[in-house]
Amino acid sequence: MLIPFLLAILLSVISFWSDRFCLRCSPHEGRIISFAAGISITYLFLQLFPELYSGVTHLNKFLFSFVLLGFVTLYLSEKHIYQHAARQLLLEDLVKLHGASLFIYHFIIGILLIQLSAGNGLHAFLFFIPILLHGSISSITMHRIHQIGRHPEKNNEEKKLLKDLQEGRLTKLFFAAAPIYGALLAKVYMLPASITFALLGIIAGALLFLIIKDSFPKEREGNPKFFILGVILYALLIMTSW
Repeated sequence: MLIPFLLAILLSVISFWSDRFCLRCSPHEGRIISFAAGISITYLFLQLFPELYSGVTHLNKFLFSFVLLGFVTLYLSEKHIYQHAARQLLLEDLVKLHGASLFIYHFIIGILLIQLSAGNGLHAFLFFIPILLHGSISSITMHRIHQIGRHPEKNNEEKKLLKDLQEGRLTKLFFAAAPIYGALLAKVYMLPASITFALLGIIAGALLFLIIKDSFPKEREGNPKFFILGVILYALLIMTSW
């Protein structure tokens, strides 16, 4: 059971240093996002959805209501902020929403790393790879929200707000360690299969929303070759496990 904890720690480290990752990888943003999108969508259709289907025996068709819940919750939360937040508070609210949703998302992922590794270590690994890549995409997406650097005309007050939000290493460390908290909880309290599948459904819905929103470059952005490369490589990897 050491490996899933190491995977959880790796996710936490990447989350903590996400700002540096974003700056280093921004020149290759389109390729990274396209490649990760190919891997994520392949995992969703070839591994995660079939695995959820096996959970119907525990929760019947209600299992898929958790997939819908994960998707709708993220969609409505973000849409509410865009439509109701005052203009001067929009940036701050978006950053807080992004941070809170990622905390819950990674907390559940920490639980699932333990639960999936208990059944089949390969399933935990296949789950980890797209989650790891999507964590990297999320750091790039956070940078997009900020829009600092691409739009130098942003006023000084917004830049000061961004700086204030990024400060506080202890707070950032607390939120970045969400996968570790989830892994520890799952280690102490072995959850029943019904709850595991319900959490897996929520993650599937959330991952589907995040893939659609963050991972697919808009219009002329992105690189279709890297998307296809991600699809082919991960499809081959998953199929070898069948």
